Amino acid sequence: MDLATVDHLLTTTRVVRRRLDLSRPVEPEVLERCIEIALEAPTGSNAQGWHFVVVTDAEKRAALADLYRRGFNLLADAYAFGLPYPEGDLRGGSSRACTSPPPTYGTISNRCRS
Repeated sequence: MDLATVDHLLTTTRVVRRRLDLSRPVEPEVLERCIEIALEAPTGSNAQGWHFVVVTDAEKRAALADLYRRGFNLLADAYAFGLPYPEGDLRGGSSRACTSPPPTYGTISNRCRS
């Protein structure tokens, strides 16, 4: 897939996850272009607190996915009981920083800041 096609897909298609082939490696040039396009996205108060991590090792991606799942399950359990925002959640007005782990293959992450 050439970069022009990637650019077109990333800037016009909204439901792309169904079409992704997650078993195929992605060329570094394509990842770099994806990050460049992501930098164009608006941020609240134009904060632009970008932090990108590209993880190509399958074991490390699996470990990150496990952390993400465990964190999601803890949060889902907390909300199931009607609790307020967890300590450290920026929506709850806390000043503590939090870290958002990346999805399994979406190797781009952004850290929360206070």
